[in-house]
Amino acid sequence: MKRWPILLIGIMLWACHKKTEQELFVERASKIYNLYDEEGNLVSYDEAMKRFHRYAKSYNERGVSMFKEQLYGQAIEDFTQALKYDKNYAAAYCNRGYVHAKRKEYAQSLSDLNQALKINPKYAKAYQHRAWVKQKLGYHLEAVKDASRALKITPRKSELYLLRATNHYQLDNHLEAFTDALIARRLKNKNAQELIDRISDEHPEIPQAIFSARY
Repeated sequence: MKRWPILLIGIMLWACHKKTEQELFVERASKIYNLYDEEGNLVSYDEAMKRFHRYAKSYNERGVSMFKEQLYGQAIEDFTQALKYDKNYAAAYCNRGYVHAKRKEYAQSLSDLNQALKINPKYAKAYQHRAWVKQKLGYHLEAVKDASRALKITPRKSELYLLRATNHYQLDNHLEAFTDALIARRLKNKNAQELIDRISDEHPEIPQAIFSARY
């Protein structure tokens, strides 16, 4: 029985050693973002670049920080640099695609998101971002399909239900839109009530039918 604590400690030490120096350093830089202002954070990433200038994750993580500070151009540069050192970095494609979308560069966004999904066909966030882009372009049926794909992977994400509901509404699928919005509200999405109220006002027969069916 006395061997178990020693064995457990050994396993924990082995797990810690599995992480490379680069991974530990970039994790430290990420944690600094939550403790200090963006200046301290970016200084830490700059140090990471000097020490591990070919480590793709360093650039991807700094790109995320740049995005949070709405420095979109610099974020795109970092994600592009990450892909220079790792051509199969799905997260960098997804992140860069989302930044392009925020800049209304939808063609570039779709290209990146498609590539992210080619690398990782089960990447829920990439499907979510692509659904949002397709909504912006007016491709509402395609947006519904992408939101549905994402929900198969992450079935309890309220944002996805509301995203799908919004596109169902644009397609005049009001029953489906109302149902998805109700699920989004049940999952604590604060923005779902607006769509629920709108459909209730425009099509009072839908909530009446749904709520009466419960009893």
